[in-house]
Amino acid sequence: MATKLRCLLIGLLVCAGLVYAQEPPYANFMTLTVTERGGMARTNWPVTVGVPIRYGEVTDPASFLYLVREDGDRFEPTPFQLFAIVTPTAGAELQEAFEQATYPTDRPLLRLFEIGFPANVDAYGAATYRLYYGEPTAPAPPVAPQRPLVYTGENPGIDIGIGEVIFHLNPQTGSLLYFTAGEKDYEFKQSERRDVHYNPDVFVPHLSWGHTSDWNFDEPGPYTPSITIAQGPYAYRSFRKGMIPRANETLATFTYTFFAGLPIFYTSSSMEFTLDTLVYAVRNSEYVFSRGLMTKGFYADADGRPQEVPLFNPDAPEIIFGKVAALSPDVPYLGMLDEVSGVGMCVVNLARYTSSYSMADNAANPAAEYYIADPGMHQSTNPDYDFAYLVRPEIYQMTVVPKGSLFAERNAVIIFRAGQGEQRYDDMLRWVHLIRTPPAISVTPVIRTPQ
Repeated sequence: MATKLRCLLIGLLVCAGLVYAQEPPYANFMTLTVTERGGMARTNWPVTVGVPIRYGEVTDPASFLYLVREDGDRFEPTPFQLFAIVTPTAGAELQEAFEQATYPTDRPLLRLFEIGFPANVDAYGAATYRLYYGEPTAPAPPVAPQRPLVYTGENPGIDIGIGEVIFHLNPQTGSLLYFTAGEKDYEFKQSERRDVHYNPDVFVPHLSWGHTSDWNFDEPGPYTPSITIAQGPYAYRSFRKGMIPRANETLATFTYTFFAGLPIFYTSSSMEFTLDTLVYAVRNSEYVFSRGLMTKGFYADADGRPQEVPLFNPDAPEIIFGKVAALSPDVPYLGMLDEVSGVGMCVVNLARYTSSYSMADNAANPAAEYYIADPGMHQSTNPDYDFAYLVRPEIYQMTVVPKGSLFAERNAVIIFRAGQGEQRYDDMLRWVHLIRTPPAISVTPVIRTPQ
């Protein structure tokens, strides 16, 4: 049975604008070099990196880690979020090796600290940051982002405010329930308080649909996932892991990451089949809105330019448009737009992976696609339940998924304000380019194996 677990890593607060004329009061540091590769200057651009540090040197992350931007002989304190600490576990073979070595055997050599921070770097340029670590010789002042995240409520159903956009997570499932945006705080949601972010999901014959949006924190049981949360003024991350209901013991993981000052969030998911499973469908990356909230769909054409398709006509709401776009599962981006509020949502594809291990990777999913649709399936019975959505079926036919098969994906989601005329998608396209050409980051010195 999955159990509910909360691990809260509080980010470090720091005063903006402080600059050291000399190095901060720490004995050790690593250099983090951020290199811009997309030809666009970055301001407060989120980067994440895993930094290996010898065991025992950071016993109190809240005061034993400190980040600065190096600018000649000046050191500017920089906010960051500690997302995770990974301590290696020794199995029997490794434990035996430890016992034969001369260094201490009661602890691992390294721990990995994953951090995220805002980087400022010129187009095609490089910026240098220093991560100081260890016990400081004097108290170091805390650092805060210029526009920190605004939290309301409690996890897992917390609200996360980023400027004019507020993301509302569902306290029952931990998924994105809805978001508000625009000058009039328009709500973009589904009817009956169902999650906007609806899957990953699996359809098993005789069991019907099972979604991660069916997870339940309110009633602990086999479909209550574990959850780990890192939360601070600069960033928020939730990681959930559990069994998908009605999916023949298929396991799923799901991650959200939000950063201060940016109208975007990152999401990743995986589905692992623990049994050979007969299925009708296996899907991920689905976003669903009540019909009429989004009037246009759009997607990247072969040249990367947005192409629009209709989703709803306010002057003729009885018209059902059906499946309006059938796309490659790796289409660079796609989304939906509300022409009334001028608010749109764009899903940017960053990574997708499928594997059937003992079989060819495409043996179980020869017809994977991404599509946008206005299905109108409730029009004759209860139109209030109708919806428009986009989704990526990895499988949409009756077949067998072999045990050990893995379906994984990673996306970024942009909430944007549309421009006028031919410039309608210009701001969104700028974000797409920034997201799909992330800076490179290197860490020095690299810790070598002791000789």
